[in-house]
Amino acid sequence: MIQHEMCVIQYGDAGKSCSDSDECEGYCYAEEAGDITVAGKCSPSNVPFGCYAIVRKGKADAVMCRD
Repeated sequence: MIQHEMCVIQYGDAGKSCSDSDECEGYCYAEEAGDITVAGKCSPSNVPFGCYAIVRKGKADAVMCRD
């Protein structure tokens, strides 16, 4: 969809529990958003597609979907 080539980088800490992206090689993702404290998981790769919320300081941003 973004119409340019990219290298997919697999992260070694994929699926590890996290509360902020500083704890991951990539991003700390959650499947839900909200004001409550959430536990996220480290992203498996640098591929930006899918639906997820980025977790920052234990709080999930709004869920976004990228095609």
